[in-house]
Amino acid sequence: MKLNVEKNITSGKYIVKLTIVDISEDETAKIKKFGAPIISVAPMRIYHKNRIGTFTALDELDHEFSFPNDQDAQRFITSITERVKAAAVFLRSHEDKFSGNQEHEI
Repeated sequence: MKLNVEKNITSGKYIVKLTIVDISEDETAKIKKFGAPIISVAPMRIYHKNRIGTFTALDELDHEFSFPNDQDAQRFITSITERVKAAAVFLRSHEDKFSGNQEHEI
């Protein structure tokens, strides 16, 4: 799993587009089994699935953010990168110790 960060300046605004790419088969399987970790994009807001909010599922991070200056944009990039790393570590640490078949003598 990788976080792709695309940066541009448009009309005096500092634009940052974040996308999760290269999700491995193991990560995809864990997302299907346990669900995707939720990450905060605060203080920014996103419009997703007909809602405005500050959270998104890790595997659905594909959003563009606008900042008034490069310092704010860089701070956000640093912060969100740490959040994504933590969520990825959390996802990879999951193990299924529940699933299986048991027989009980009655």
